[in-house]
Amino acid sequence: MGEVSSLFVRKMLETASAFVPRASLLAELGLSEADLSDPDVMVSVRKYVAFMEELADAEGPQIKFHTNAASSMTCEDYGAVGLAWKTAPQLLTAFERIERHSRLFVKNVAGFRIEQDGEFTRWIHFREFPPVRGLLLSNEAALVTYMSLCREAYGADFGPVSVHYSHSAVGCPLALEEYFRSPVKFDADYYGYVFRTEDLLRKTPLGDTHVSSFFDSHIEKELSEREGDADLESQVRKEIGLALSDGPPPIGMIADKLGLSARTLQRRLSDAGITYQTLVDQSRHMLSRNLLRDTSYSLAEIAFLTGFSEQSAFNRAFRRWEGRPPGSFRSGA
Repeated sequence: MGEVSSLFVRKMLETASAFVPRASLLAELGLSEADLSDPDVMVSVRKYVAFMEELADAEGPQIKFHTNAASSMTCEDYGAVGLAWKTAPQLLTAFERIERHSRLFVKNVAGFRIEQDGEFTRWIHFREFPPVRGLLLSNEAALVTYMSLCREAYGADFGPVSVHYSHSAVGCPLALEEYFRSPVKFDADYYGYVFRTEDLLRKTPLGDTHVSSFFDSHIEKELSEREGDADLESQVRKEIGLALSDGPPPIGMIADKLGLSARTLQRRLSDAGITYQTLVDQSRHMLSRNLLRDTSYSLAEIAFLTGFSEQSAFNRAFRRWEGRPPGSFRSGA
């Protein structure tokens, strides 16, 4: 399932310290107090999700700790990544870099897409949302975090036109709306924001191309030292996507294309905390979303292009991914 930085554990505990047993939670996570000061220390997503659920249970029915914690995030918390964000010439530039930069803090990052449509721009984050409460709370907090960084870079009055979550509310919706000062839409067609294009294109107060480039270079160096297997996952997803129209490719076929043995590929993916079958499923999911939204292919054709022998099997898989049939997704896209 991947890993997340201990930074997020620290921020959540700082907000929830009044109602949770700090020492026992750290023991369950396998962390020490010293680990909380080192964002390079990682925690498995499985443990982090369980941790988030324990905090939610302790807080009670109106869950706000994740919103409060995420809203306290600063560019300084993110080191070079935060400074690159703060000094980006425009916020659009910062959002374009998120997918790459966020790999320092969350492994197995999903894809992002920016859609400009005249007056408005949508920033869409492709994330899978199994119906796990702790994961959904983390997802709610993530959009709050990005907005906190935006406001530090642009000013406290900055805000989106609207905020979209592709799942039902888990935390307190009112707390989220009060923070964003914008409509928050749950059970939406996508996960992300709508911005006014002109807001993203304005120069940021501390924007400096040279300074931002310096931090970008630092980040790229650090990423190149640690992300060999993350690059491997991207390569595997790409090769799977190219082969899906002939059915789900066997691991040996993809391994051959990458110059590896099937056993080596399986081992390296396992070391990175992900399975080959998960990558196949993710590739099918993302490709099907893109085809439904951006093409006029029939559902039968999309089923074929995503490696399903029958449309009924595609329909079942898509309902599992999105909680609704593909026709409904397309009509609301």
